[in-house]
Amino acid sequence: MCGHQRLTNGLEMVQQLHISTELFLGGCSVLSGARRKAAVLICCFTTMLAFTWCASANGQMKPVVSIDLSVAGLTAHAFTRKSYKECPYQYFGYLSVEWLDAQRLVVAFNTSSDCAVKDGLLAGSLRLATFDLQGNMLHSADTAYDAGNGIGVRIIRHGGIWIGPSQTVIVEVPSPHLKTLPHSHDRVLAFSDELIQIQEIDSDDHVCIGDGIHLAGVSSDRQRVLFFTASHEKTRERTCLSYSSVPMTNAEACTPQELDSIDPKPDMDDVPKGYEFGAFLGASTDGLRSSVFAPKNESAFCELFGKFCPSKGRLVVFETNTKHALFKKDLPIDGRAALSLDGRRLAVLEQNRLKIFVVP
Repeated sequence: MCGHQRLTNGLEMVQQLHISTELFLGGCSVLSGARRKAAVLICCFTTMLAFTWCASANGQMKPVVSIDLSVAGLTAHAFTRKSYKECPYQYFGYLSVEWLDAQRLVVAFNTSSDCAVKDGLLAGSLRLATFDLQGNMLHSADTAYDAGNGIGVRIIRHGGIWIGPSQTVIVEVPSPHLKTLPHSHDRVLAFSDELIQIQEIDSDDHVCIGDGIHLAGVSSDRQRVLFFTASHEKTRERTCLSYSSVPMTNAEACTPQELDSIDPKPDMDDVPKGYEFGAFLGASTDGLRSSVFAPKNESAFCELFGKFCPSKGRLVVFETNTKHALFKKDLPIDGRAALSLDGRRLAVLEQNRLKIFVVP
């Protein structure tokens, strides 16, 4: 018998999304009067980021960059489908966007299908791709994983993609833990900023439940990758392990409280009225700008099965100290996005496209 019987690797945590969308950047004059609805933009300007954009008369901002990710291998059904009957069996997949640094983004998605009409084992394929601010793809890498048997999908933190020390890309690869896949196990992969694999860590349990180390995530300053072991039988505290460089070889001690800081809870005061709860936090490095995503109560079911629901939530980008809302926007549950490190740009995955918006 094994002494540790509690699995504490946070598998029931919802995927954390950093979601943002279009913002209206003032500065262009528009015609007004009786024919206001037909007004046209008479001025566009180049931003300090060397982007040129135009806004329509209704104030809806257009992206400065819009990239069709289907060309890069994103499946056509990565977003909303017509009905559950078309794909009743679900498989583990990736869909994420993160800012690698001020000038580059990394997008993660599975090029394999994540659903099927019939159940059965499916081999998954993850594609990582980096892009610059002009939308040029810089590097890419593919990684195989076990997607499951169509019955039950593991949910992991942060969509399984983190940016670690020195702009490394940390990828959590969960195993479906099936008897038919005896050699499949949980892994953590580390890639360089050029998407060259640096390291693979076995993060699974083996002899006893809880005898392995498990990825907690990356600290908010991106300087440390945190792992934990199972809870102690008597104290119930987890052992925290911290790595400040990649490859991760020499662990430093950290506190269980630091593990809890990986997924801070949102301030409910920031959640718009009429919405049930807040999640999917985003913040600029200096802490001056924040974002929160809040789906309505009736969207709770669709949060897990968003591909089959036209559900939307409300994204709010605001000044952290004053709570002054800079932007409010409905965004589909199946979207993904990230606020840039300086809080001045938004990267959005929506409708099979990567879009970059300038934030005023």
